[in-house]
Amino acid sequence: MRSQNILFILAVVILAGSLIHIGNQLTNRSNNFTPNTINVMGEGKATIAPDSMRIYLAVSELADTTQEAQTLANTKVNQIMDMLEGYDIPSSDIKTESVSINEEYDRTDDWRNLLWYRANQNITITIESDDFASIGGQIVDEVAQVGGVKINNTSFVLKDRDAAMAEAREKAFNNAQMKAEQLADAGSLRLLKALSISDNSIDYNYPMARAEMAMASDGALWMGGWANLNPWEMEVNVQIQVVFETR
Repeated sequence: MRSQNILFILAVVILAGSLIHIGNQLTNRSNNFTPNTINVMGEGKATIAPDSMRIYLAVSELADTTQEAQTLANTKVNQIMDMLEGYDIPSSDIKTESVSINEEYDRTDDWRNLLWYRANQNITITIESDDFASIGGQIVDEVAQVGGVKINNTSFVLKDRDAAMAEAREKAFNNAQMKAEQLADAGSLRLLKALSISDNSIDYNYPMARAEMAMASDGALWMGGWANLNPWEMEVNVQIQVVFETR
């Protein structure tokens, strides 16, 4: 009887050891398991109207001395600032980007002769009111009347990008899911959840300000005033990378 009990205990110990060994093997296989996946790129685009406008101005004045050149440039800039006061643009939206004074020479006949000094100031104006396009057009018209001020560029800008970005990302994910489903069907696989999602690229296409062309009385083309600025819709393009699990 005693020997039977000993044999029974030995059998239980051996069985338990075998079960532990099998469990460890299954655990190791589970830890080393790599799911089947499909890796696709999704593209999404959202169009939205801009909410502000930027005007880039350059003031440049020549004089015999640096002080005279800078004084002339400051006078021109003050004219612009006085004009902008009538549009209630916050001072934080009027930025002096750079100030410089350079010597200019006559380099003919292999000889360098100092001619004068040029003072430059670059200013950026941001307009965020509801009628920013109309106000921007009026400002450009008035700046043109000051004289000696170069309008380097004008552009419409989207400052609040969250809504457009969310729409573009959602479209990009739907596009990626559609591609993954097509690939899964082609390979007789079942598409499961997304394992990872990452942004690849984000691109904003800012429209340039444009003015309508009009016909002058003599038949020649004439730029009919910047007050008729027409903002184009902007594009937000997003590319994402998505990894889907398959079975």
